Amino acid sequence: MTKEKISERRLKELFEQVRKEAESIEIPISRNIAEIKINTRAKARFGCCRQQNKPLSGKTYVIEISERVLCSEEKNIRQIIAHELLHTCKGCMNHGDKWKTYAQAMNNTWGYNITRTSSYEKLGLQPPERRNPTAAEYKYVLECQQCGAKILRKKRCKVVENPQHYRCGKCGGSLKLL
Repeated sequence: MTKEKISERRLKELFEQVRKEAESIEIPISRNIAEIKINTRAKARFGCCRQQNKPLSGKTYVIEISERVLCSEEKNIRQIIAHELLHTCKGCMNHGDKWKTYAQAMNNTWGYNITRTSSYEKLGLQPPERRNPTAAEYKYVLECQQCGAKILRKKRCKVVENPQHYRCGKCGGSLKLL
């Protein structure tokens, strides 16, 4: 049986809970968070914090949570929100020492397991099926003139347009568009 996804309204409520938790232990999260929203397109990440520089209002942040994790336990969703919320702290857009210090404080106080990365398994979710495209789905095929390695591309790109400027990654041979 699959758990029902939480709503956008519930996501915002969870966000407010996590914000209060961070503020209660004096983590200096930004007051300029424009919105938290559900990302329906993200496949490889669970959350994202985007910084926007607005001329009149300065830095603002948008936090996105992948729709794929909304069937997880609420504690896991709060943990993802907390991870992204920490990125709004000054000097924490990366996963450096300052971010790690704040993450550890949240972990110790609120029982989270905030880390730099996570996995579907850790969140108790079934990973999405990955499929390998067939050669027929590729529009362009380049071949190494030395070792015969094939390089497949779906779209026109620099290596397709100018194969003479590129070399094979395996042996260094010249490339030819087939």
